[in-house]
Amino acid sequence: DSRTAVNYVVGGKTQLVGLIAAAALAGAILYNGNVLAYLPIAVLGAVLVSAAIDLIDLLELKALYRISRHEFAFAVATLLGVVVIGVLQGVFIAIAATMAHLLWLASRPRIAHLGRIDGKQGLYKLHRHPEARAIPGLTIVVLQAALIFFNADYVKRQVIEIADALGDDSRWLVLDAEAINLLDSTGVAKLEELQILLRERGVAFGIADLNSRSLLMVEQAGLADRMGRNMIFVSSEAAVAA
Repeated sequence: DSRTAVNYVVGGKTQLVGLIAAAALAGAILYNGNVLAYLPIAVLGAVLVSAAIDLIDLLELKALYRISRHEFAFAVATLLGVVVIGVLQGVFIAIAATMAHLLWLASRPRIAHLGRIDGKQGLYKLHRHPEARAIPGLTIVVLQAALIFFNADYVKRQVIEIADALGDDSRWLVLDAEAINLLDSTGVAKLEELQILLRERGVAFGIADLNSRSLLMVEQAGLADRMGRNMIFVSSEAAVAA
């Protein structure tokens, strides 16, 4: 671990540093061993402490705290892990924690409502634009993530909750898929379940702006035909027009 720290401090960039360090160590043992034998162990300790302190970038930690509290927490966890249990173990813990956080975020994607603003073209997120208003009889929701096996159930439940909360105020519900960059077989299955559940509630379900690969999966699964191809829209604006 100390070799890693010293290597970083002296500006090492490639694995060639290891060869040079090995050669220097061999030379020191052969030619300077008698001199180095009189150096106190505290001198070696001072070199290692100095190198370790140089690895801690307080300004970067401050910037992380300002930009993202989550990343700051992961950075502190990595720092403590490296100091307490070692470089490899500390970095492994940090990677595992970061991956768990990313999976958690991906499994709970945000679903936003879209509406119109008087006098303006296009559709806008209602929570970001207070002046935007939902379209009477039509609910448009945009999924801001991929729709795959570990978040498909969550998305289905959320959309059903939205439909139930609307009651009889909405007869159409359109999923804006512009931000869905990845769709797998489980996602397609949940879309079909969603279509069936909404139909039982008297709500027509449509999908807008699927990318070509996702659209091909929907067609190959037969979902496009069971939904009705007239419910597959090139954009949410086209769904509004329909």
